[in-house]
Amino acid sequence: MYPSDDPLNNLSPEQRRRVEAALQGLGAGTFEGITPAFAAQFTDQQSNQAWAHWEYSAEEWALFEKVDWALRGFAFWVFFLGTIVSLLAALPFILAPIPGSSGLFPEQVASLSGALFGIALPLFIVLLIITLTYHATYGEAKKRRKARRNKDQLRRVTISRKGVWEAGTYFPFNDDAFRMYLREVKMTPEPPVLHFRYALGRSQITTSDDGTTSVASPQTTTMRVLVPRGREAEAEQLMQRFRTQVIGVPKKVSPPPEPHL
Repeated sequence: MYPSDDPLNNLSPEQRRRVEAALQGLGAGTFEGITPAFAAQFTDQQSNQAWAHWEYSAEEWALFEKVDWALRGFAFWVFFLGTIVSLLAALPFILAPIPGSSGLFPEQVASLSGALFGIALPLFIVLLIITLTYHATYGEAKKRRKARRNKDQLRRVTISRKGVWEAGTYFPFNDDAFRMYLREVKMTPEPPVLHFRYALGRSQITTSDDGTTSVASPQTTTMRVLVPRGREAEAEQLMQRFRTQVIGVPKKVSPPPEPHL
């Protein structure tokens, strides 16, 4: 059974009485011995509640490393080295005129050099854009890899509605404090892996001088979490819970209170 949508219903009767008294006291300027931080600690309990605790064997932890890191590390360095190589190929044509333009080289050589420049420069631009875009995904995956390689921590994953703790380190994917917002959760088999796709920021709406409106979508990345052996059914339920209680829930935006003079 999942906790109620009202966080106060998750408290014991005594805790609820004290929190309600504290919240009522806010309007009168008194706290009855309870600070707002104390009240927030309990009213935000649902957000901080663990939805899953998973322990991993050494073999599963090594597989976790491959699932979340190996391909991303390889892809980033392929894009990065490709960018460097294409730049080196285009650089001579940028710094010097195309051979043949001064009549020193045969016309065929000039044509070939122009074709190579026409390939190298666009390739460099494309790879540079991919590398810069992929850098955020690579950086997030690298942080998780560093946490998993910490020998002083347990091989454990804790999942909440806001993010994941890998080996004791918190990695958010749906936390407004970090401007990260969950977009999609799916599960793939062999090996079973949960994929959390989240946005790094919110969409930005801009209006130009001529009245044209455009929407800039934030970059998204995916966090992969290996499901340990025997936890597949729990992972399926967890995926559905995220879809119904997090992704499928409209964001509530409350207007600010009317200011007073």
